Amino acid sequence: MDEPIFQTKYLASKVRVYEDRVEWRMLLKRDVIPLNQIASVEVSMPMYTKVTIETTGGKRFDIPVPMSKKKALQEAIVKAQQNLKKS
Repeated sequence: MDEPIFQTKYLASKVRVYEDRVEWRMLLKRDVIPLNQIASVEVSMPMYTKVTIETTGGKRFDIPVPMSKKKALQEAIVKAQQNLKKS
């Protein structure tokens, strides 16, 4: 089993970035987003605890993340995407 590159949680939301995917859990809901299908990662306005991931198919995931971890999550996804393209 592979280890996450980055992980964080906020209230009932947990997000993990792996070498090839992002996993997000919220209560009983679980989504797996392949990195090669992520078109953009947007950090919300300063006082909002949200990162929005949009896929190449137009699906949007609004993920609750602590304000102090929003930029780190965005950077981890971008870096993992770059590493995926190199391999």
